[in-house]
Amino acid sequence: FAPSVSVLQHFIRRMLGSTVIVSRTLSSYEELAYATMTVDSQYKLQLLMSLCKLCLPSWGKRRPNCQLREYQCDSLWTMLWILHSNFETISDEWDIILSTLDQLAIISISSSKLPASYSEKAKSIAGCFIRLPSFTTCFTGETLSRVISALVKLSEAVSFDSLADQSSDIMARENSESSNTGEVSDDAHIVREPSISGKLMSFAGRAFGGGAPAQSTTANINTSFRRSASMGVSQFSKTYSQDFRETTCLQMASMKISTPRSVIQKIPLPLLLVVTVAEANSYRLSIIEESVAKHLCEIVAKSSSTELQSFAMEALIHFMPLSLSQSEISLKYGCGPLMAPNRENK
Repeated sequence: FAPSVSVLQHFIRRMLGSTVIVSRTLSSYEELAYATMTVDSQYKLQLLMSLCKLCLPSWGKRRPNCQLREYQCDSLWTMLWILHSNFETISDEWDIILSTLDQLAIISISSSKLPASYSEKAKSIAGCFIRLPSFTTCFTGETLSRVISALVKLSEAVSFDSLADQSSDIMARENSESSNTGEVSDDAHIVREPSISGKLMSFAGRAFGGGAPAQSTTANINTSFRRSASMGVSQFSKTYSQDFRETTCLQMASMKISTPRSVIQKIPLPLLLVVTVAEANSYRLSIIEESVAKHLCEIVAKSSSTELQSFAMEALIHFMPLSLSQSEISLKYGCGPLMAPNRENK
């Protein structure tokens, strides 16, 4: 099996000029996925590792200044299709898939190596970051636990260091966008945050006094995001994860998490995904509660970044009432698969 996958990878890397060969080779990856997803996990690992290496200019290295080519966009499209079609049979391979998305996140959508005909495909690939948390609500409890475990592993590698900008290029793009749209700097709106000890002192009032804050609906968040995105900022001045981070800023506000937008833009993507996936699956939080809470507590206790500590503490405060309430839907579906949140109404 391994030699066959190596030949497919060789065809794409050596025959980039032939769209027919690239297209048919990627179709062969899809056919192999059909054949291997229900058998030995070693075959799945080899297949997805080979395909993910084709998705990025240099897999395994975080290079924000690189640009994607046509075959890499096509490979990402194929990888996402395989993920969408076989998410229940993917197990340890989540590490590879989520690592690939994490590396993709800091790359600019704009690429001089991509023709104009790929603009819609590139925007659709960028949209996968926004759709991922909602997509996990279709997972069984076991698959959801695997995804959270993979995200925690990625987050552990970066969430205990000092919080730094992802790249100077990203900050330069944001400053350019702000000047072009007349956007007021975040610093003008930032209210000084209370210390970690202050948040601990206010924990009881938030956790037990008023319960969980009312959450905005997904439709409202999306509507607000479209409004903010319609201010004239070009889609192609952004990274692949930029729209997700903008949406997350709105979602954090609806969760009463006061982390400033400027900080959320720098928080490691795996940590943001841990929180947003947990929020999307809050109706069955008991499945992933232990992993999420343990990771957030470790960040509060060990991270050298006060901003990450503050964010993790506020996330803990938000999820604590959900953990204590043990709603009927959580008790009913918390230990088993749930394909859609509205099943309780049936």
